[in-house]
Amino acid sequence: MNRKESKRIRDSCRVANLVRDKLKTAARDRLYRKATQYRDLNQSISNFSKTSMMLNRACRHGYQGAADRLIVKLNRLTEGLSRELETIISQRQPDLRIPTITELAGELQQIDDEFGEWWYKSDSHVLSVKTSSIVLEEVYLGPFSIELELGELSHFAGIQAGTGQPPFRVVALDPHHAVGNQHVTHPHVSDERLCSGESAYLISAALMEGRLADFFLIIRSLLQTYNPDSPYVPLDVWSGSTCSECGERIHEDDLYYCENCGSDVCDGCTGRCNNCDESACLGCLINCPQCEEYSCKLCMKKCAECGESCCVGCLEDELCPACFDAKENNRDQDESIEEETQIIVEENTREVVAGSVSTS
Repeated sequence: MNRKESKRIRDSCRVANLVRDKLKTAARDRLYRKATQYRDLNQSISNFSKTSMMLNRACRHGYQGAADRLIVKLNRLTEGLSRELETIISQRQPDLRIPTITELAGELQQIDDEFGEWWYKSDSHVLSVKTSSIVLEEVYLGPFSIELELGELSHFAGIQAGTGQPPFRVVALDPHHAVGNQHVTHPHVSDERLCSGESAYLISAALMEGRLADFFLIIRSLLQTYNPDSPYVPLDVWSGSTCSECGERIHEDDLYYCENCGSDVCDGCTGRCNNCDESACLGCLINCPQCEEYSCKLCMKKCAECGESCCVGCLEDELCPACFDAKENNRDQDESIEEETQIIVEENTREVVAGSVSTS
């Protein structure tokens, strides 16, 4: 037996013993949790019984007020008992048999047969396998390492009984992450955590029963499958670009290039200048404060009177609508004053002439 084979046997024994110890610890945790629930339930039943006996005495002695208060308390205790029973029933799980060392060694051999090899890091208690390169809908994602943290197995399979974050990671060995998001290395993997969806129960059951080979096979199957209804990043935009305005990832065929700033944007983040009809991203367009239409920067001018900017379509004689109206009003007032002055002068002239004629 060479050194590699000897190490393999030692690692197999270590993994099998560690997994068995963790599952035994988990079994004790589950029993303790059940005992605690039943103890609390027994206390609630005792309180209910005592209150019920007090109600009977109050009724026998005709203490109507006390009886009414005790009935209210009994109703509250009944609701509490109902909730406790529902919790115990909903969390009831079949007793799990702890696999033997021989059975766990058989699991490791099956992993060898399915994956070619497995690795064990004794310092971190991590058991891992590697998948072949994964390609989904012609998108190359590369191989992955499925890493099971054996040290967390007792906690996951024990008190919490399969709830919480499963103790494994999915690590990309040749990362081909989604464009614009380095956290996503697979449509269903973000930050090395797999979104298992409806398979979460199968994964939990395999870990809690010590079916190591089934666990790794389930994870590999999920990595080789694409669910278009719940990806972190859809495959059709995996190699696309990110809109510089809203940050959404879009397919390259749906990109629009803004010639003003050189950015790539999506259709929803583009618009047209209401004056020159040139298209641009929303970051390069301005809402005219007068007409509230999009305008490019070249078509925005300052009012020669007040200095406020508005689009050229709203300017008249280089004035914004407000200044233009004010100027027109002033002109009308000046004309009105001039007409009134002319009328007064003419009337005064006629009076002078009439006076001269009367004197003569």
